[in-house]
Amino acid sequence: MKIWYENVISEPPEAVFPWIAEPEKAMTWQKDVKGSEVLVSNPEVVGTTFKEIIEEDGNTLEMHGIITRYVVNEAIGFHLESKIHEFDISYSLEELEGKTKFRIDADIRWKFPMNLISLFIGKKIEANLVRKLESETLELKKVCEARQRQTATPSRLHFLPNDRLSQIHSGEVFMETIPSSVTEFRRRKRIFALRGLLPVALFVVLGVLLQIWGMPDDKPVVFAANVMIFFAGVWYVISAKRYYRCPVCEKVVVPTKADGTPSEISFGIAYRPKVCPYCAAVLSQDRR
Repeated sequence: MKIWYENVISEPPEAVFPWIAEPEKAMTWQKDVKGSEVLVSNPEVVGTTFKEIIEEDGNTLEMHGIITRYVVNEAIGFHLESKIHEFDISYSLEELEGKTKFRIDADIRWKFPMNLISLFIGKKIEANLVRKLESETLELKKVCEARQRQTATPSRLHFLPNDRLSQIHSGEVFMETIPSSVTEFRRRKRIFALRGLLPVALFVVLGVLLQIWGMPDDKPVVFAANVMIFFAGVWYVISAKRYYRCPVCEKVVVPTKADGTPSEISFGIAYRPKVCPYCAAVLSQDRR
């Protein structure tokens, strides 16, 4: 599986590179990395081996890696292995009029039994990896830009089969000119509408119809209708907490108070927020 992503950071490469090359700084935007230890240090950097502890959803995974490429302010590459996969990942930086075009290339190869599991849920695995890749990059962007509000910078995100990698250099790759946080939040809203709002609406309508049909004498039917409506409310909350999240800080996007700060007592969600009330990431933009 080959995935790549690139974005523009409003800082020069020499300001961005330390946040990638230094483990302590890298852990500030790679939230899943809970520990890192150098095993064998090489003065030339390339050949240095290390291990990392990854924690996600309460599960931990130990990975061993080696630095395969190191060019100051330009590129760094790693080869990593764990019990479930091995992969090569490279980070490249290109100066762009005082800014940095930041790019990640990842080539992931699954081990048994994950290679068999990926045959059935490969699309879901890809989607989860891309969400993580983009979220980490946006966090890096936020850190490097000193928490300034994101602006509309060129960004691209694609799944690329092996036989299509050559299209990158042939000009066939589509470029979006909107913040990647907007693109991801739109995708999450669509998922929330299909998996959250649509089932809720169906359960509520069915519950109301059952109430009308069962009133006033059929108490079991009325009770079942009330349970159905209650379940619709519970499902609304669960789906909102799962899907209606800011792609940068991963917090549920809630309505704001008059001063623009999040309304902590709200049980609802913001229908069309311009920015995240927690981290100020751009979440919506008028379509042209």
